[in-house]
Amino acid sequence: MWRLVAVGTLSLASCATSRPAVEGAAAVGSDRGPEPSREVEIAYPEKARRAGISGTVRLRIHVDEMGEVLQVRVLAGPGHGLDEAAAGALKRFKFRPGMKGGKPVAMVTVYNYKFILK
Repeated sequence: MWRLVAVGTLSLASCATSRPAVEGAAAVGSDRGPEPSREVEIAYPEKARRAGISGTVRLRIHVDEMGEVLQVRVLAGPGHGLDEAAAGALKRFKFRPGMKGGKPVAMVTVYNYKFILK
């Protein structure tokens, strides 16, 4: 039985956690970086599932002061449809915006989306 396990991490530097989390401030001088408030489950891409491919897609995301994802760019990934699937999912995520001086601000950060076949 194939099953998708997708784990996301959010930070400027790559980190490995089992749950979505912000590792430190996402921008110099910020109180905190954006945090996922609504995640989107996606189907494991058939091409990757058939080939037995799993891996991490590293994405650069721009989150505005309302927590909306404005831009997603794949920085690195295993291919086989996983890069596109992760980018598409992140575009539908909702975030609690980053904060600076107690006010919501737009930030650019990196999100790691892991695909694991079990």
